[in-house]
Amino acid sequence: PATNPEAGEAVDNQSNRTVDFGFVTSYSLGNRVWDDNGAGGGTASDGLRNGTEPGLDGVTVNLYRDSDDNGTPDGAVITTTTTSGGGFYRFDNLTADTYIVEVIAPTGYTSSTVDAGDPDTDVDDDDDNGVVISGANIRSNPVTLGPGNSEPTGETNPATNPEPGEAVDNRSNRTVDFGF
Repeated sequence: PATNPEAGEAVDNQSNRTVDFGFVTSYSLGNRVWDDNGAGGGTASDGLRNGTEPGLDGVTVNLYRDSDDNGTPDGAVITTTTTSGGGFYRFDNLTADTYIVEVIAPTGYTSSTVDAGDPDTDVDDDDDNGVVISGANIRSNPVTLGPGNSEPTGETNPATNPEPGEAVDNRSNRTVDFGF
């Protein structure tokens, strides 16, 4: 403030006004890896999670930064997680940027038919976004998070939205799915 020192404040050389805090908006990204096997009335390898096709737990999912939005990771993996609870994965505390999600194909599986290519425009939570094959790994197209509150809203899978640690609904993209 213009008055230095303020009323009740120590004199200038005994007061520290340099302790500041900056905050950024955080985003979340994720959703599901499943066995596109046609179980329970679904259609096998159609790129849609339908019927009772099960999620695949224990699958490694990597996240890359793609700040130049060219479809190629900008460098090494920035974080890794493993699917659980029915094939779900999620990355939290992300900054506004563009990312690529990569799934390490489970042994004995190949990617199912792609149903949804661009995760930025995909609002369906049960379709395959795995479009780029890099060896045995499957990658999504670039996913842009933010700026602002522009992520797909209303996802109900999992039902709790947001879950503990997850960004609020319009800053969490839960549509990047992979069928095998």
